[in-house]
Amino acid sequence: MVLYLFAVYYGESFVKQNTAQFPTIKKGMFLFMKVLLLSVTVGEGHNKTAQAIGEQLETMGIEYTILDTLDYISKTLATTNENVYMLGIKKEIGSPYASIYTAAENRKKSKDILSLTRTLNYMMGHKLLKYIKIYKPDAIISTHIYPPMMLDTLKQRGLLNVPIFAIATDFLVHPFLEESLRNEYLVTASPLLNMQAFRKGFKKEQVLPFGIPVKSVFAQKEPKQTVRKRLGLDLNKFTILIMGGSMGFGKMEDSVILLDRMKLDMQVIVVCGNNKIMYEKLKSIPFKKNVMILSFVNNVHNLMDASDIIVTKPGGLTTSEALAKQLPMILCDPIPGHEERNIEFLLNNGVAMATSESVQLDELIFQYFYYEKRAVNMKSNIDLIRKPNSSKELCDFIKKTIIEWKK
Repeated sequence: MVLYLFAVYYGESFVKQNTAQFPTIKKGMFLFMKVLLLSVTVGEGHNKTAQAIGEQLETMGIEYTILDTLDYISKTLATTNENVYMLGIKKEIGSPYASIYTAAENRKKSKDILSLTRTLNYMMGHKLLKYIKIYKPDAIISTHIYPPMMLDTLKQRGLLNVPIFAIATDFLVHPFLEESLRNEYLVTASPLLNMQAFRKGFKKEQVLPFGIPVKSVFAQKEPKQTVRKRLGLDLNKFTILIMGGSMGFGKMEDSVILLDRMKLDMQVIVVCGNNKIMYEKLKSIPFKKNVMILSFVNNVHNLMDASDIIVTKPGGLTTSEALAKQLPMILCDPIPGHEERNIEFLLNNGVAMATSESVQLDELIFQYFYYEKRAVNMKSNIDLIRKPNSSKELCDFIKKTIIEWKK
């Protein structure tokens, strides 16, 4: 974390004026309200969460804009952050990455005064404040952990007087959110995380367990056979959806080959995301079963409707989308740290299974097939924690908060 922050101090953003252009602003039709959505590009989850909120705001007639926070502050910082993230999720250095995350969980909270972390966050926050003063939002929503820390330092100095919503985009309260206690609200994935939030210093009235915001299409559901027919799939075969995030990470090739060798009657949909090498490799394999190989797609909601189970990395957004669709999960290849915590939450609540070094995907699929009631039980558990209307509930609350704030 400190390495990222040092990139700002020694980067080009403190040497010359930032020339980043304002992003496209989505204007509402009826209300005189403006919301600033702050994201950070590492993968696509944080951006998609911001887009889901923006989509809902637009239906309510509220103007919004999405800003890539680090890119605005310093392109050097944004590039450094993304490169370190990509390096950190590689399997060969996964263990030290996990150790760093664990150390963050166990660290003592930074002091408000004479703290290197807070000083550097203030430097970035002061740069961000220029944008905020020009755009003049009525509320600020953050879908990544960095902006809330910056905004907290501005609140501390009385430089910001709008309500701030920090969105926790995983099934945990990230350790660095302890640096954001002056944010008016913390939006969490579930009320089951309230104890975590309270332990980190948030008050009951700050915590909003609306769920991780997902697009409205994930709250809707089409009949399986209707979607399968449209996609050119067998209407009656058990269907497995395999996804590896936007970058197509994970042992996707091994997973598909394992499933293809099974004697069980099934068909498989594989989404490779932006991983072109994996896409071409899978397309060249003569599978025995019906295996649909796709690259980057915009209809994940349809693919989930067509499927009986999803095999995926345990990213907060993808798993929230699957929960909204009442789709049981098999989780694999977690990024050390936050995605490992996601697995713990989802397994402990009975909505997922997980591969490991000793339990491979084909064994879990066999177990799932063996007990027909397994799917029924998992879906019942999903109904206990799914939040299909998370974006609407959040945006209704944002609108209400803005109205009260303006009184």
